[in-house]
Amino acid sequence: MAIPNDESSLLALKSLIFDDPDKIIAKNWSISNPFCSWIGVICSKRHHRITGLNISNMNLQATIPPQLGNLSFLIFFDINKNRFHGGLPNELDNLRRLKSINLGNNNFTGSIPSFLTSLLNLQTLDLSNNEFSCAIPASVARISDLQYLEFAGRKYSGRNLQSPPSFSSEFRI
Repeated sequence: MAIPNDESSLLALKSLIFDDPDKIIAKNWSISNPFCSWIGVICSKRHHRITGLNISNMNLQATIPPQLGNLSFLIFFDINKNRFHGGLPNELDNLRRLKSINLGNNNFTGSIPSFLTSLLNLQTLDLSNNEFSCAIPASVARISDLQYLEFAGRKYSGRNLQSPPSFSSEFRI
C-alpha cells in the first residue's frame, strides 16, 4: 500500500538534488519501484511508512525540501557527508518521532533552527561542520533524551553553548 505523502516527500527531495555524481538516487528512486525498496529508505513492516532515511556519503548536492516534514513516522535521518546547503525548513518540526538526525559535514547556512528543541524524542543531534551563522540555542539543553550532541566544526558564530551538567553522554561543541 503506497502512502502518497511519504513517496511525494522523497520525490520532492529528489527533485532538489542537482548533483548526484554516482546517479544512485537518479537511477533508484523511481515511481516504478515501491519507495520502501529505494536505496537509503527504511520502512516499517506494519504501516509501510518511512521510519529511516540514510543517504549519507553519496556526495549529493541539494537543499532540503519542506515536504520532508511530512514523514511523520521518521525516526532516523542521516545525510552526513554530502553537499546539502541552504537553511533547514521549519516544517521539519513535524518530525516528532525523530530520535537521530545527522546533518554533519554539509554546507548548511543560516540559523540553527529553534524547532530542534521541540523534537523531544531526539537522542542524537549532529550539526557539525556546517556554516551556521548564529548562536547554538541554549534551549537544546532541555531535550531530555539527548545523549549525543555534535556542533564542532567550522564557521559557527555567536555565543557558544557550554556543556550543561544534565548531559551524561558525549557532548562536543
